[in-house]
This record gives sequence, structure tokens and C-alpha cells, in this order.
Amino acid sequence: MSVLRTLYRKTRFLGFANYCVLCRSHVRRFLPHGVVRRENSLCPVCHSRERHRLAWHWFTHRAGLLDRRQPSLRTLHVAPEIPVAKRLKQLPNTSYISGDFVHAADIRMDVCNMPFADESFDFVYISHVLNMLPRDEPAFKELCRVLAPGGTVLIQVPAPLAGPSKEAGANSSSSDRLALLGDPDIFRHYGREALLRRAEAGGLQPLLVPYFHELPPAEQMRFGLIDEDLCVCRKPKH
Repeated sequence: MSVLRTLYRKTRFLGFANYCVLCRSHVRRFLPHGVVRRENSLCPVCHSRERHRLAWHWFTHRAGLLDRRQPSLRTLHVAPEIPVAKRLKQLPNTSYISGDFVHAADIRMDVCNMPFADESFDFVYISHVLNMLPRDEPAFKELCRVLAPGGTVLIQVPAPLAGPSKEAGANSSSSDRLALLGDPDIFRHYGREALLRRAEAGGLQPLLVPYFHELPPAEQMRFGLIDEDLCVCRKPKH
């Protein structure tokens, strides 16, 4: 049924104005999406959003995750997004596991206290999660702990990173967070320096990559990508 549903959507929305790099569908448009309406956002076939497609483009064009010559990667996907999870599971030479505290995943886990041994993974992907934690310092330390030396964590947080951080207290109310941050479900908007500083305090070596701006404007529009820096963090080798 899923295959038939996907085929139906591919046929219904067939066009050549846009291309989803995740489900590899040619579509005439991406759909609007979001509480604050964003045009050119949702893939009508796989329901990926702009940040998912940006991350996948980086995975395949910069990180080389499709390279079959690459050694096997132990991969952890935190709070898995379905379109990204499907493709990560299909990668060659990859051992994949996902974890989430609330939604469907391979295991139920708290990113601030993960049930994995030290140095269990070579690659970790975590998108739009750290900004939703009452306290994020334990999560950064856990990401570093479970990562093997020389491994990589790709972090995405909501744009923009320009300007100072805004942070609600761990005990703040949803109404306080709505007033301060415009969203009752998040606890902070990161500024660049704050994000880098917290990743470093957790033991990682972070680098902000303006990957969106490294792509031609025509590709930015055609693939429906978001203007959001990627925080690429390495764990130092022993």
C-alpha cells in the first residue's frame, strides 16, 4: 500500500520545477507548511521539509555517505524524521539505529542519558532537538561520550543563528516561552557563539558550515532548502 501511495503522489504532483533529494521525486511544487506559513516547504511525496533536504544534500555531497568505499559507519539518528530515516537505513556499509523519548524509533531513550556504551557510534544526526531541551549541557556531553574518536555529529538548530541567544529557564512556563521565544515548545534560540561554546564544553570540536550559501541559488530554490547553518562537530582522536 505504501508503494502504491507513493506512486500516486509522484504521479499527482509530477512536474519539473522542484526536485526532492530525499525521495528523488520531480514535483511541480513543494507545499506550504508550518505554524508560521513557509512557502516551498513540504515535499508532497515523502513529506520532507527544507531542513531535511539540506541535511541530506550535505550527507551525500559533502560527507560522502553514499560512497561504498567508505568503511562501515555506526550511525545514530536522534528523534528520527521518517523521510531521512528511510534513506539513512538504505545507506551502504551503515549500521543504523534511531532513538527518541516520545515518538516512534528503534529504542526509547533520553538524549541526556543515552543507553549506549562509550564510543558506540561513528556518526550522529540530531536536528531541531537541542533547542527543545530544558537543559542542553548534558545532551552535548552525551553526544560526545557515545561518539567514537574522529567521529562526526551533525547538529541542526532553527535559523537564524545571527544575534545573541535567547533562553528561557528550565522551569519556565509554556506561556513564558511563547512570550520570549514565540514557541511554547522550545527553551532557546541559539546564537552562533553560544552554540559553538556549548558544543566545545561538551568535548566536541564544532564548525558552523553555511552549506546553503555554498550552493547556487537555482539549486537552493529547486531543491527547496532552508537557509540554516549546519553545525558539524568532530570528536578529537585520542
